[in-house]
Amino acid sequence: MGSGGANDTGDRPDAVGPDGRLDDGDDGSGVPVDLGVERLLRLLWLFRHRDRTRTFQDIEACGYSDVQAEGSTGRKNFANDRARLVKLGLSLEQTADGNRWRITGEPGGVLLVLTDAERQALTEAQLLVAEPDSPAPRHAQPYVPGAVPFLLTAISDGHPVRFTYGDVHRFIDPHRVVVDSTNRWYLLGVDRRIDSGDRTRTFRVDRITETAVDRDEAVEPLPAGVSWSLHPTAWPTDASVDVTVRFEHDPLPEWFAILGAPLAVAAPGPDGSVSATFRVTNHHAFIRRTLAVGAQIVHPPSIIVLAREALAAHESAFGVT
Repeated sequence: MGSGGANDTGDRPDAVGPDGRLDDGDDGSGVPVDLGVERLLRLLWLFRHRDRTRTFQDIEACGYSDVQAEGSTGRKNFANDRARLVKLGLSLEQTADGNRWRITGEPGGVLLVLTDAERQALTEAQLLVAEPDSPAPRHAQPYVPGAVPFLLTAISDGHPVRFTYGDVHRFIDPHRVVVDSTNRWYLLGVDRRIDSGDRTRTFRVDRITETAVDRDEAVEPLPAGVSWSLHPTAWPTDASVDVTVRFEHDPLPEWFAILGAPLAVAAPGPDGSVSATFRVTNHHAFIRRTLAVGAQIVHPPSIIVLAREALAAHESAFGVT
């Protein structure tokens, strides 16, 4: 399904059937016509929390390019999709200042209903895509902890959850469930019982027990600058080790995005070089990324050996002697 491109002339607002449901566009030949269903579902997901407003930039990220430009395809598609939503009993309205949008009304039709099993299957398919840094999966069939469907439902509905982790009772705003290449599942969320500082936490889903959802509360937005994914260098494929890396000069911010957040960054040395220490549990990914940014691993010796082996293999592959 497409999301509206340069050759898209806009979708018909009458794509909603008389029962208030989206027409799948099948003309009888068995080939569905693309009516922007994917884009509309993205828009509905954007406005899943009724108490939040969204900007034009948020809406454009759903597939409506140049939505503020008069006569643009994105503006036309947005107007048509708003008309579809009206037929479903929903309305997108601008705030008084004209800079943001909110959703109102109650849906009179259902676009997509998934059971927990279907939601889980779709999530597995999405999350088990191989990453460039990941080794081959160690299991032919994915293992899915029993708490995964519960957490996905809470995330979708926008409610905080309570559970026991070890011997500690937690109250968490859930934001994402991810799985690494070893089939370990993690919940990424914000701890409501921490008042200040970094409140984001990562939990092994297979260690979560005694789950309950708090339907009287709504999930708070994810703090600015927090990643929605588990960084590849933090995947627990290897023993945890603190690795020190030397940069020839002050590291660029994007280098930390590549290598992960450092534990510590030392002041520049006499030659202008800067050392930083990272906690690494995926040695392969970290070494590859360190070589990519041109930094030098200086500690510990075990990782230096692995880095030299990786560099030798790279040079051999490209015929460097």
